Amino acid sequence: MPAQLAHAHPPYAEQGYYAAAPLWQRGAARDLEPAMFRCWIRPLEIVMVEDGLAVLSAPSRLHAEWSQSYFGSVILRSLQKQLPDVSRIEVTVVPILAEKESVLEAATW
Repeated sequence: MPAQLAHAHPPYAEQGYYAAAPLWQRGAARDLEPAMFRCWIRPLEIVMVEDGLAVLSAPSRLHAEWSQSYFGSVILRSLQKQLPDVSRIEVTVVPILAEKESVLEAATW
C-alpha cells in the first residue's frame, strides 16, 4: 500500500458519517482519526455559550474528563471556527442528555 494511503483520513467532514455531525465538530473530524472522532467528539453536545465559555455535555463523567483532557485543544479550535468569541471550554455531564444517550444505546443493541 502506498505510504500516503496508510493513514488516510476520511475525505474531510463533508461526506458520509461526518455530514451528519454539527458544523463545529467537522473541524475536529479533520484533526482526528475517524475512530477517535466517533468515540470521543461525536457524542458531545453544546449546552451553552456565554462570556467566552462553551459548555459541552458528555454522556458520562469519564467521557467528559477524557474529552477535556486529551481533546480539549482540538475541540476549542473547532468551536472557534464557528464561534470566534469562545476562548475556553468545559466538558461536563448534563443528566438529561446522558440519560437520553443511555436510552439510545439500549435501543440500538
